[in-house]
Amino acid sequence: MDLRTRYVWTGRAGIGDLWLAVVDWPAVVEALDTGRLTCSPTAGQVLRVAAGIAKGFPVNLHTCL
Repeated sequence: MDLRTRYVWTGRAGIGDLWLAVVDWPAVVEALDTGRLTCSPTAGQVLRVAAGIAKGFPVNLHTCL
């Protein structure tokens, strides 16, 4: 399953020419945990760190870095 088509929504911000992107971080982490989102191990680690920063998901930095 593709990250951009399943877990990221984009649209105009309504002010000027700005665009917004919204990521469903809980769904991304669940998809990584269950194998529904296939990616390289490095990409998965980057996504987990991003989810940790964005939504407070626990991340073991020792295994990610």
